[in-house]
Amino acid sequence: VELVFDPPWNRSMMSEAALLETGMM
Repeated sequence: VELVFDPPWNRSMMSEAALLETGMM
């Protein structure tokens, strides 16, 4: 699952949140 919107702020945090949401972590 790839998020279309990629904010420059806290990109790592967004990735982590995305992983947690998708359950890949």
